Amino acid sequence: MILKLRPLFYILFLFPAIAFTEAPSIKGVKRDFFLKNDEEIIFLKDKNNSILELKPLRSMKAQAQGLSGIKREQLKTNQGAIFIYDGMSPRSFWMPDTYFDLAIIFLDENLIVKFVEKKAIAHPGRKEPPIIFRTKAVEAKYVVEIPADNPIVFSLNVGDRFEFLK
Repeated sequence: MILKLRPLFYILFLFPAIAFTEAPSIKGVKRDFFLKNDEEIIFLKDKNNSILELKPLRSMKAQAQGLSGIKREQLKTNQGAIFIYDGMSPRSFWMPDTYFDLAIIFLDENLIVKFVEKKAIAHPGRKEPPIIFRTKAVEAKYVVEIPADNPIVFSLNVGDRFEFLK
């Protein structure tokens, strides 16, 4: 009887356990999420104590990419990107290769909201027409891109302040 159950034991318990423990070590597996567990994440809190999880974009290459090419299902509603610049300067954003509408929040050096583009329209690809959405130029040190359906967007106003969480 025990010999007859042994193959069943291997199939039901041992093989799935081995596959589960080995899966994370498989090389070449593509992660589907924009924010990765092993990367730096910046947390911002708004006036209502809602928290954003943001990928910091500091290099020109990362900033040129932004959320272009990212699918909506790759982000939770409270996730996005924060563009970090050396100082205050006019910043303008456009939306080529985007697959979902974004909110773009321009912040000064004190994390005070200078302008909010509440619905920057997605534009898959880079060909025009239709015209690729562009924001107006706004003085900012930080710019946050999050999904336009994030509830924070609906209550956000110029003059509101965010804060960094440790």
